[in-house]
Amino acid sequence: MKRKVSLSENQRRRKLQKQETNMPSDLMNIDFLLSQILGFMPAYRLVGKNAITSVSKTWKRLLTENKFYNKKYFNALLASCQQDPQGALHILSDETFIPHLTFKQLFKIAGCNNELAKSIISNPTAESILDSEDLEKLAEQHSDIAMAILKNPQFCFKLMGSSLLGKLGLKYLEVAVYILHTPEFYRRLSNRNLIELAQQHLEVANYLHNNPGSLTNDDLLLIDSAYFEKAENIVKNPELYNNLSGEQIAILGQRHLSIAQIILNTPTLCSKLSISQLCMLAQNHVEIAQHMLNKDDFCNEVSGEDLMMLGIKNPEIANLIFDDAKLFVKLNANAITQLGAHHLQIAKRILKMSELQLSPQHLCFMGYCHSEVAEHILNTPALCDELSGGELAKLGENHEEIAERIINTTTFWDKLTAENLVKLSRQYSKITKLILNNPLLFDKIVAASQLNCFTRNFTVADFENLYDSPDLSLAEKAMGIPMDKYIKIDLIKNGIRETANTLLQNTPTIRCR
Repeated sequence: MKRKVSLSENQRRRKLQKQETNMPSDLMNIDFLLSQILGFMPAYRLVGKNAITSVSKTWKRLLTENKFYNKKYFNALLASCQQDPQGALHILSDETFIPHLTFKQLFKIAGCNNELAKSIISNPTAESILDSEDLEKLAEQHSDIAMAILKNPQFCFKLMGSSLLGKLGLKYLEVAVYILHTPEFYRRLSNRNLIELAQQHLEVANYLHNNPGSLTNDDLLLIDSAYFEKAENIVKNPELYNNLSGEQIAILGQRHLSIAQIILNTPTLCSKLSISQLCMLAQNHVEIAQHMLNKDDFCNEVSGEDLMMLGIKNPEIANLIFDDAKLFVKLNANAITQLGAHHLQIAKRILKMSELQLSPQHLCFMGYCHSEVAEHILNTPALCDELSGGELAKLGENHEEIAERIINTTTFWDKLTAENLVKLSRQYSKITKLILNNPLLFDKIVAASQLNCFTRNFTVADFENLYDSPDLSLAEKAMGIPMDKYIKIDLIKNGIRETANTLLQNTPTIRCR
């Protein structure tokens, strides 16, 4: 005998059916649900042989779609490997995942695991094919890797013409000290490099005071300005500050508000400062800048260039300048553009001020800094018509969605040179692929012998697809790519992957009780 369904049970069923019908479409989408679930996992657990995605083909597909290889996702992946270096082994032991990464991304991930990085730099093949950018990525996470690279004669030679020495010295005190005491490295550093190292590390600052070499008194003052105690000692001691110029005094007060206040409250010091030097002193201190802008004498004398200096560091000050007609009229087109480039809020104000009539080139500079301004330019045909290929490249260089729009706009193709196309693709694999799949644009790069530069953002798969293409014209074009790129791929797909596998197998598994 069949059981009768009660009225209340029917009501419950109808209610459930109604709820399912009214569910947002996103929640009924399996891709959406899985991406939300995966979002709670450490990023490195989403890839590799032991990845959680291996439980389902659908999960695996989600992780191999282009949207999961954007900059935001990669940064999450990298952060999880930095937190747990074993994650790098999971990723680089997976032969299906490696092809989706660029050389830069691969070596960044490898650098998260100290043992893997050591293995790479000790490989004889690596000595001949790794460039300074590869070495930088490997050395970013561990000072002992950085030191091993500096002490390797083959790698050492590659660092001589790069900025990597300064970067590693800023990151690690051990490296900075080693550079100072290694003549061939020390000679490669400019005075600016030395100042930056000294401002970062007190030990370096003290060494350079005792061994200034080519550093001037102004250089040493710049170093002292970074350290409160050193700057305070100078501004409180007449014997030390009496011979200083107004510019030197302003430099001393730039880093610390209380030092700047001591200078302003010491008549002997303050009297040495011109209007421009007062602006130098105040540019990093919004309280002092606001106080100065409330003084009529100062406002009458200050120049547009000095106002720009005050406003560049702080949007509050920039807004005060824009709000005051007597101050705003002192700004020329370049000063207005610079303030807009540094502050989106100001850029938006500028776009609404049609009376300014800024040139497309000025607007383009602001667009380079803010995607909203770039979007405005691309939505204004009259402005687009006046832009050169170089200006279009500048517009899209910092914004992937803008670069994509430029590449997909046929009316821009004639304007874009090979150099412009390389610049647009430099940061984004997606843009590289769009150009690679557009014969007209890709041919421009090949014809201008820019293929080697263009491949800097290639994934491993991009190299292989181009080299193995059944299209003979593509295969011939691939011959313009240096062979060391393909040797590097072999190192990655065999040496690095095998090492990651071995290290992973030798890593003890932690079991929960």
